Amino acid sequence: MTTEEMIAVMQAFVDGKEIEARLKRGGHWIAANHPCWDWKVYEYRVNSVPREFWINEYQSGPGQPHSTREEADSHSSGRIRCIHVREVTDQ
Repeated sequence: MTTEEMIAVMQAFVDGKEIEARLKRGGHWIAANHPCWDWKVYEYRVNSVPREFWINEYQSGPGQPHSTREEADSHSSGRIRCIHVREVTDQ
């Protein structure tokens, strides 16, 4: 990992994002609530929370994404259906 990448992970922690760690020799990623920043022993990453949003589909095509179902429902006039989108990440 480059110095810039390490700084980005540590800055994400300062910004309140969840950090995960695992031993460099392998293993499962676990939440690192109080990381020790031992880059020789551990790998660190920002927990990638999948994006989730709702899109109303209209006769003319898809509308704008909404951050909640309730928000999508408040713009449902003429809606054909509401599509729930959840990002799938490979980890």
